Amino acid sequence: MALTPADVRATQFATTRVRAGYDVDEVDAFLDIVESDIATLTADLQKSRDEAAVLRTQYAQLQLRLRAADLELAATGDRVRIMNAPETRQDTVEIVRPDKSLFTGDAATVLAIAQATADEIIGAANKQVQGIRADLRTRLEAQIAELARLDAAES
Repeated sequence: MALTPADVRATQFATTRVRAGYDVDEVDAFLDIVESDIATLTADLQKSRDEAAVLRTQYAQLQLRLRAADLELAATGDRVRIMNAPETRQDTVEIVRPDKSLFTGDAATVLAIAQATADEIIGAANKQVQGIRADLRTRLEAQIAELARLDAAES
């Protein structure tokens, strides 16, 4: 049975007839200190448990986001591999980069700009995916460390 502040407050000390016993005021003062400390420690423990529950929930949410980011990264990697595969790449080159001699002046310039822009967008998207994944991993590791610290503090 856990000792509560109310238990400490309700404790009664018996007096003895053989000797004078303890000074009642000193015992009461001590009980006040013990009651206050137990109340503080109980509140701190509950606060830590609440924080641990919040961190566990955040950890679960970050795990889900990390899995979703991994799936998205895998899907993006698959699309990039498909686009860069030799048989696909040749078809893509024929479709995306037709013979420039067919275009004159502004049309050739527009085609070159469009292709360069597409390449930049793909590169930026890949960098952004890598950055998001690294950020999620960093946050996840921080949450894991915080959970470990709280678990150690509870023990």
